[in-house]
Amino acid sequence: MRPHALEVECGERTVPPAKPSVAIRTLFDPLDPFRFPLAEPSLPPRLSQLLALLCLGEIGRRTDLSRHNKLEVTVTEAFHAPSEELKAAAAYALGSIAVGNLDKYLPYLLEQITSQPKLQYFLLSSLKEVRGGEVSAGVERVNAQR
Repeated sequence: MRPHALEVECGERTVPPAKPSVAIRTLFDPLDPFRFPLAEPSLPPRLSQLLALLCLGEIGRRTDLSRHNKLEVTVTEAFHAPSEELKAAAAYALGSIAVGNLDKYLPYLLEQITSQPKLQYFLLSSLKEVRGGEVSAGVERVNAQR
C-alpha cells in the first residue's frame, strides 16, 4: 500500500504527518521541535528533545544556522538536563552546528570550555564533533575535486 504523500516511511513503520501548521512552522524554524514537543503525541518529551537535538545537529553540520538567534545558547542549556542522553545529544548538536559556521560558533564553544568547568566534558565532546566534521568536510572537498 502506498503511503499518503505527506507520510514518511521509516523502515517498516509509517509515521503519520504532523499537522500542516506545525510542519510549515518547522520548515521556517528548525528550532521549533526543540522548543516545543514534536507533534507526535505518542513520543515522550525526553525522546522528542533527543530526536530534535540529533536532527538539529545533522542540519547544522550541512547548513549555516547562524541566522537563528542564540541557537548555541538554547542547545547549551540542554547540558543541564537530567538525562545523560540529552546532554550527549546536545554536545553532538553544538559541535555539528559549529561545523556549519566555524567563524560564529567555534569562539563561543572555546569560551564556554574555559568559563564552564562543570560542563567541560560535554563541551569537549562538542569540540571533538567539530574536529570530526572538519575532517569529513575536507575529504568531501578532495573527492569533489577528483
